Amino acid sequence: MGVTNLTWVNEEVKEIEKEDEKSMIVNEIAHMVPYLSSLTLDGFLRESAVKPVSNMMGLNKEYLLWQRLNVVDHIDILSLRDCDINDRVLMKCLVGFSNVKVLDLSGNHDITATGWKCLADTLNMRREKRRLIHLIFQNYKYAIDDQIGEQLSSMFTAIQRLDLRRCQLSDAAINRFGCMFYYEKDNPSHIILEKLDLTECIITQEGISKCIEINRIKSCDIVVYKSLDVQEEKSVCCFSCLCCCKK
Repeated sequence: MGVTNLTWVNEEVKEIEKEDEKSMIVNEIAHMVPYLSSLTLDGFLRESAVKPVSNMMGLNKEYLLWQRLNVVDHIDILSLRDCDINDRVLMKCLVGFSNVKVLDLSGNHDITATGWKCLADTLNMRREKRRLIHLIFQNYKYAIDDQIGEQLSSMFTAIQRLDLRRCQLSDAAINRFGCMFYYEKDNPSHIILEKLDLTECIITQEGISKCIEINRIKSCDIVVYKSLDVQEEKSVCCFSCLCCCKK
């Protein structure tokens, strides 16, 4: 059972330049995993002065880190913001990621629809064993498109909260979100999602209309979209709930 918290972010290890030093630290952290209730490694696993840490660790499953995460089921929070996580790395720790309660993968821009599909499939297949309830993926530098939107929406049956704050969402992605709720009208209890956070997201006026429709269907504010910058045909609108102020 986890007994403590560990935070080791990039700013605290700026002097660690050599590959073997960083590898040794990750190995030590891996050995601590059975005793942790939360683990924050924001920025620590990203590119080093030598070469990308995620690449140099790939051959050894992140020097035991992914292996250890895959066999424990007591960690509440795992934060890997800005860690160069890509599809290949994500697929090595699918069980581990589904075993934590809160997972933060914000700033990992190389995760594609393929990686998200693998995570979604893992969550839906492990219904009795999964623990993940809150997925955070903020500040994606690309627009969340139809393919990624489809995979994220397929997690609505597995997680309670999805945080996409400060992302850009395509109309196609929001249509995918809406389709899940339209389907639920004939399939009660199909969706367990309680909150979809789109705060400060870039979204078109058509997308806003879809968000309003989703909330109408659910009879609650399941989609949060306050202070959105809405851009359509070079006009920018700031929305707070249903209020629009065109600039």
